[in-house]
Amino acid sequence: MTSANFWKKSNVYELFEMEFVLDDNLQLWFIESKPTPSFGGSQPKFIGKMLSDLFEIEYAFYRSRMVRIIELMRKVQQDSSKFSDTKTIQKWKAQYKDASVNKLESKFIPLIKKTNEWKLIMTERFEGAKAYLGHLSGKCL
Repeated sequence: MTSANFWKKSNVYELFEMEFVLDDNLQLWFIESKPTPSFGGSQPKFIGKMLSDLFEIEYAFYRSRMVRIIELMRKVQQDSSKFSDTKTIQKWKAQYKDASVNKLESKFIPLIKKTNEWKLIMTERFEGAKAYLGHLSGKCL
């Protein structure tokens, strides 16, 4: 509901605290989400691992974005003689907008170690409930 307020850049992130509870039937229920996690009762080893995982993920997203932009800039440089054409300029602008979105290309997934406990739960590539990759049940919608 608040995603419109988030910066959508690969080099910007925020860490959230998520609270869940298991009921007697082992059903997982969401309690709340906080933009300011409290680490008071956490083990230093857990915090270090979590931050290491976070930096690996951010680095992979950043590399993915930068490679797309650099590849596009090389194409623009090769085609720079056509910059007087308005349609070509608009085409390059649209391609830059697409290249700079926050998405992870599959070739950069190996930058995220196998020991990392990261799991993709949402992507802006899809609209509505599809963006949550099947993680939302019909009851949530």
